[in-house]
Amino acid sequence: ATLMQSLLEHKDQLAGIALPADLPAASAQAAREAIGTAYVAGFRAVMAVCAALCVFGAIGALLLVGRASKGASREA
Repeated sequence: ATLMQSLLEHKDQLAGIALPADLPAASAQAAREAIGTAYVAGFRAVMAVCAALCVFGAIGALLLVGRASKGASREA
């Protein structure tokens, strides 16, 4: 099996992927660095999406609460 096939078979293990034992040391080090970099990049992308959702949620809440308090003061 090639390195790519091996990595794809174990992609559910995230950064804990076991590399093939017959992989040369230089290739193994490069693969470890690539896996780590990909994991961190994916994590950062997910955190950026979460932060954006939080900002949009806060803006939505601010707009809705502002409307509700204006409506409540008119009724009083």
